[in-house]
Amino acid sequence: MALFGRSKEIIFDPGRNARRGQMPAWLPWIGSGMIAGALGLFFIQENIGPPRLTPAEAQRIQTERDEAVNGRTNAEKRETDTRQTLQAKLDTAVTELERVRTELDARNRSSAGADKTIADLKRDVALYETVIPPDPRGNAVGIRAARFEHSQDALGYHVLLSRREGEKPFSGVMQLVVSGKQPNGHAERVTLEAVPVQVGEYLHVKGEQALPKGFAPEQTWIHVLDKLAGNRVGMRVINVQ
Repeated sequence: MALFGRSKEIIFDPGRNARRGQMPAWLPWIGSGMIAGALGLFFIQENIGPPRLTPAEAQRIQTERDEAVNGRTNAEKRETDTRQTLQAKLDTAVTELERVRTELDARNRSSAGADKTIADLKRDVALYETVIPPDPRGNAVGIRAARFEHSQDALGYHVLLSRREGEKPFSGVMQLVVSGKQPNGHAERVTLEAVPVQVGEYLHVKGEQALPKGFAPEQTWIHVLDKLAGNRVGMRVINVQ
């Protein structure tokens, strides 16, 4: 029964030996372990780990790092500035393209309107030409209508020629002979320069020719000739306004 008897209580008192004036037995072991650990760490740092940096080397590395960061920041800023510049140029180009496109559309619309106006005028002219009575003389080239205006020693003219039905297209000249009075009152006729004409179905002949200074025109003879000083194929007399 003694085997299972009550065991004695074991009391751990670290200060027991201290109170007795003795050094604890575990303290040297702890101190030795700390010294050994410190020596091992120093050995690893000096022989196995990376070498420790001097203050100058640490400052140099920090400076290089700062320069690298600043360089990256500057590069990013330049990239941003370049991107903004390119975007601004692109926006300007798009705006200019839209302006040109709008102007082109406006011109196309204006041109279409002008083409319609010209077509309407041509239709009106064709209508007027058909209602103007033919030349009563029945010449190969008829003088359907004419208008003359005197202004500052010049004669302005507008003559409508037409080819008689069944005749071939005509090529020749038109020459005007103007009768009137000189400044002294004497009557005179002035022959103006011949004008080349080619008459298909209709032909409007417009222009202006100089008159002698002070000459007052009254009537104009319109001669249509097959050539200069050639055969006459049409003639009419019209008063000058």
